[in-house]
Amino acid sequence: MKRILLTIAAILLMTMSSMAQDLIVPTHGNPITAYNIDAGNSFIYYTAEPDADATLSRIAKDSVLMVRKADGTVMDFAAASTNSQSVPATMEKPRTDYPVIDEADIHGSLIAQGNKVFIPINSYIESERVGQEQLKKLVSEWDYWTVVDKPEQAHFVLQYVLTSKGRDNAWLFVRPRKYYNSNPFVENFDINVGVLVCVRKSNDSDSGINRRNADIFFNHLKGLLIDPTYEKRATLVYKQASKWFKSKDTQKHLNADYESNDYGYKGNYSFYFALD
Repeated sequence: MKRILLTIAAILLMTMSSMAQDLIVPTHGNPITAYNIDAGNSFIYYTAEPDADATLSRIAKDSVLMVRKADGTVMDFAAASTNSQSVPATMEKPRTDYPVIDEADIHGSLIAQGNKVFIPINSYIESERVGQEQLKKLVSEWDYWTVVDKPEQAHFVLQYVLTSKGRDNAWLFVRPRKYYNSNPFVENFDINVGVLVCVRKSNDSDSGINRRNADIFFNHLKGLLIDPTYEKRATLVYKQASKWFKSKDTQKHLNADYESNDYGYKGNYSFYFALD
């Protein structure tokens, strides 16, 4: 079946070889003419217009047979997929069967080293999902917390959020699980949000900006947690954010055993600002 699909794809490529655009050939559906192609780990990013600042789109890498560039270069993802499936079975696979953690058994700092974290990728907005995916990728590669697949397996939730009311902003929150369960998209900023790590200007139509914001958020949080010289090197805004984040008032809201006087909930019921 794959050989037939590749043959059909080759015929399509030959008939369209005179076109200046790159061509993405998916496993199903019609070929996609594209510009500014960038192949990531899981997705292929591209634009429908030649301008560098055109709206960025993406397609899952495992749903693409090949890409033919305008210069004739071919990127064969079907072959890459076949090779990846032939990796010896002895290679260790990421663990996904972590046990459920009862919230009553969560004590102390939610963000303590070695804890388990759930990073949701739940947005319907393309650019927001890119930020969420980038955050999850970076935290997964950092040996500080264990990233799990379900909120009930985690001690806390770390969430990248994009809002577009007034000025577009990207936010990074540390959230108790119960707040995520009751307000998973952070549509209501009045209650059950969590502790704000940082907020930056963003753009809900620009995936590149949201990917960069996720990088900045991750490096800021990493600096706060493990780098004793971070405050001295940070810009004024991040110096202020660092002092706030390390304050006793903030730390008590990050403690699973803290009882809020306002609502009687464990953890923080609202959020704090660290504007940039």
